[in-house]
Amino acid sequence: MKGLTICIILLSTISTVNSTAQYYVNNYHIRQADVMWRMRVWRQIDLRQKINHPLYFPIEKSQGYSSLFDVLISGIRSGSITAYGTGPLGNDDEMSTQLSRADIQSITHKVDSVWTPKLDGSGHDLVIVQDSITSEQIIRYEIKEDWIFDKNRSQMTVRVIGIAPIMEHFTEDGISRGYTKLFWIDIKDARSSLAAAPVFIRHNDNRALNYDDIFVKRFFDGQVIKVSNVYNRPIGSYASGVDALLEGEAAEELIL
Repeated sequence: MKGLTICIILLSTISTVNSTAQYYVNNYHIRQADVMWRMRVWRQIDLRQKINHPLYFPIEKSQGYSSLFDVLISGIRSGSITAYGTGPLGNDDEMSTQLSRADIQSITHKVDSVWTPKLDGSGHDLVIVQDSITSEQIIRYEIKEDWIFDKNRSQMTVRVIGIAPIMEHFTEDGISRGYTKLFWIDIKDARSSLAAAPVFIRHNDNRALNYDDIFVKRFFDGQVIKVSNVYNRPIGSYASGVDALLEGEAAEELIL
């Protein structure tokens, strides 16, 4: 009987480990007096990189799994996550302008008019086309994070502060014509929703991770595109191509 009890306890423990936790561990408090060094960093996460695929797939909800974009949109629509505007120029990341549900509807649903030839060849009809943004179109994310050296613990700590989905636009010929940052999300506000959403890990159904784990444990890769500076300039404003990449790597080395 004793052995059976131990077996039941072990099985329940294994079940708990293999399921995705719906709770998250709060960040420990760092006193301002213990902050010896701090740097704010902006990164761009390219979902085409293999390491970042868990943030992109599945494109359509399947077997309890959703893409990160679908999780964020679902949280916004339910009211559990607040979205913030990116400003008229798309470069406002202060997360100070709260978006309404109508704003989100306008951002994620586009209405366009297209002239379509009539079947009888007598001319054209003006057709109204409604198009909704899907997770398949979100191929990048921008994140904002703080790197802090805590002298009390003598260690470097990194905390993601905000995240913004980025959509790529294409012409009718399939040529990319630029990107749009849709909105910003305050990670503190979204952690419950992220922790409740399991992540699909290819070739390993036994590994239990959620989206909060991805960011806290840093299971992603992102290129540094900006560090805090007196001019508030992104790297792309004064370097491009390989030079921008090298500048980002130099900033990474400074942090580490």
